[in-house]
Amino acid sequence: MTTSTAGYDRVIENLVISNTLRLDGHQWDNTLIRNVTIKNVSGDGIFLRNVDNVRIENSTIDNISGTGIRLSVSGSTTDVTIADNRITNTTRDGIAVGQRYEDGVDHFGLKVIGNHIDTTGTAGSSGLYHGIYVQSSDFHIEGNHVTNSTDGNAISVRSSGLVRGNLIDGTGKSGISYYADHMRGPSDLLTIENNIIVDTGNGTTRSDIDLLEIPTNSNVVRNFNIRNNTVTDTDGAAIVVNGEYAALGIKPVIGTNPLVSESAARDMIADALANGGTDGGGTTTPPPAPTSFPIDIVVRASADLYNGGAKMAVALDDAKVGEVTVTNQHGKSWADYKFHVDAASKPSELEISFLNDLYGGSKTADRNLWVDYVLVNGKKYDAPAADTESGKTYKWNGQVELLTNGTISWDLAF
Repeated sequence: MTTSTAGYDRVIENLVISNTLRLDGHQWDNTLIRNVTIKNVSGDGIFLRNVDNVRIENSTIDNISGTGIRLSVSGSTTDVTIADNRITNTTRDGIAVGQRYEDGVDHFGLKVIGNHIDTTGTAGSSGLYHGIYVQSSDFHIEGNHVTNSTDGNAISVRSSGLVRGNLIDGTGKSGISYYADHMRGPSDLLTIENNIIVDTGNGTTRSDIDLLEIPTNSNVVRNFNIRNNTVTDTDGAAIVVNGEYAALGIKPVIGTNPLVSESAARDMIADALANGGTDGGGTTTPPPAPTSFPIDIVVRASADLYNGGAKMAVALDDAKVGEVTVTNQHGKSWADYKFHVDAASKPSELEISFLNDLYGGSKTADRNLWVDYVLVNGKKYDAPAADTESGKTYKWNGQVELLTNGTISWDLAF
């Protein structure tokens, strides 16, 4: 795909160079870089700082002893698009985008779309170099083909934004990871969806998708949607959320993410590329989202607290949707616990389970779970009207108390 030059004051094209292409300062605003070959460079391939409205497309960047394309940590940019390029054989990151919130440095409006990035981090051994490494806020990373991220993650993000429709094969660490060492953006939302992820965490315990430990609470994104990703990790959980999120009351929404064999996932990647997906220099078409039936669940609950809160699990047709610890004291407050899942079909039953009953010998030393009602796609189901119950329950004032480990469930109507 070739972009019109309308809206650009300068076009850099059809060059073959062996030194860093630097756009540093606002005299480079409104620049289009296309069909440029940058090879055998000691340093970065392309470097951007203090520029606005720059597009880099259909270029080849190869054999770089640095980062393929780097956006500076010492000066901001706005509206940079990196699209349909081939970036191969870098000793550091394929693409690296900085942020220094305390200094006012960010890269607003960043789009990284349709690139093929292969064999990155070849000088690394500590997992610090990635295929795509973005610290900036509210980014858009879509339709990239990222292979052989030898040192670190295929896609490593540190703020809010969108990671969609990327094809990932081969990493030293995570396929896609989030680490909260840089400030979230205004959206306060990280969406990870429709990606295909193969062969991750080689030599490590990392997974296909990781929400890692939280180094700085004030930075952390507080809303997550992780859905419709095709994952392959069978050594452990394919999607791992560090326990520190629950401790902060952050409840990532994790929908349906199909687990398939590596061979099946590679076939899906091949099909996506053959049907208009990206391999650098081509039209960007992310893989289609699986057909699904979206379900939003709200459970209004509280707990009798004793040595901690009450663990509550939510399931649809016996398939677990999520689990939380209810920590608001019954009689003082209710809280709405929210879940989302993209189900393969309309479910017929919702189950709420109490998992960690504890009795210390008195009424004040007794952990219990209370449920007021649930909402399923906006339809209300009162707790006392549950269709089935197991364990010991008590109905009082339009509420249900689960006194022992057990379950209450409702037949659903859509």
